[in-house]
Amino acid sequence: MRSLLPSNPPDRPRPRWIAWVAAAILAAPIATGCKAAPLDRPVNLGPPDTGPGSVEYARRQFEGTWTLQRLEIADAGGTLRPVNVSATLVCDQFGNMKVSGRVIDTLPDEQRRALLPLVEYSGRVIIDATKKEFRLENVAEASTIDPAFLKAMGTDIVRKYEITDTDLTIRYVTGKGTTSAVTHFKKGA
Repeated sequence: MRSLLPSNPPDRPRPRWIAWVAAAILAAPIATGCKAAPLDRPVNLGPPDTGPGSVEYARRQFEGTWTLQRLEIADAGGTLRPVNVSATLVCDQFGNMKVSGRVIDTLPDEQRRALLPLVEYSGRVIIDATKKEFRLENVAEASTIDPAFLKAMGTDIVRKYEITDTDLTIRYVTGKGTTSAVTHFKKGA
């Protein structure tokens, strides 16, 4: 079998391309082992954004105790109907939320029956300040929640919010883009 490399008799000097290949092979570990200088020291990015429209700003707005003023849940036809509920929403500085309430009346399209009186759950609020919406993560239920309530306001539903220093309105939007419920809270009331 013939070699593809040219053969050189022992008395002739090696071709220059062999020297170049050998130099490249020896230089490769040195070249790839070097780190870029800017990555070796910390980069000052400045203070985090805390102004209006930022996640930090929204988190500070949510912080505190909110009392439910009104709850409306959509019936089968999509019309929002008021439901008699007493509830509080508490949000801490780290975005942890706890909701505690008592259903006083039946939900739309539900027959009069023994109600599950307690509505209690907690979780972490993941805020999208640009879209003005949030989701709940790591939800823990402290009691069994009425299935009709979960259908309208379950943890998998996106919550669109409007917030001021004293008022919080949350619109619950299903995967189909329809509003399944609306809550109106007052801060510290």
